[in-house]
Amino acid sequence: KITPSLRLRIIIFILFFSLPIMSVVGMGSEREKLLGYFPESYESARAEFRKQIDRLKAGGYSVEAGYYLVPSAIDKDLTIDYLYLKPLEKPQKLLLLTSGVHGPEAPLGSALEMAFLDQALPLLERKNLGILIIHSLNPYGHKYQRRPTEINIDLNRNFLATHDQFNLRNANYE
Repeated sequence: KITPSLRLRIIIFILFFSLPIMSVVGMGSEREKLLGYFPESYESARAEFRKQIDRLKAGGYSVEAGYYLVPSAIDKDLTIDYLYLKPLEKPQKLLLLTSGVHGPEAPLGSALEMAFLDQALPLLERKNLGILIIHSLNPYGHKYQRRPTEINIDLNRNFLATHDQFNLRNANYE
């Protein structure tokens, strides 16, 4: 029996592994649709994410959305955008999708988020499932095609367990 949880895992697996392959191999009009998910830039990815929020609201979804402005010495327009879709009833599960931890990989993550919202979201049983999507966790890296942040932190390798660990400095990192 395919449970809602298993169905969700299957959908995510298919999106994650098939979207990049299909976009390269080609599938006629389906190929064009898939390629359309890939943004040309950080700005276009963010704009499409925000348009998707508006589409969801217009479609009757209960959406909480916003962004965090990321401090930068050289760019005053870097944001981490998010949207949260509340469960239809009692919250019991949360699906968290993130993109853009590493800048050069961010376009694929953004494309997968857009494909998820278009293709997988309508198929989900959302009775007890909340969905939180965070777009471009490293907007500086996304925009400037760098793995680390502006202050040279690799988000994938620098998750810290406690607040006191934030004062660590790796002199050899540069």
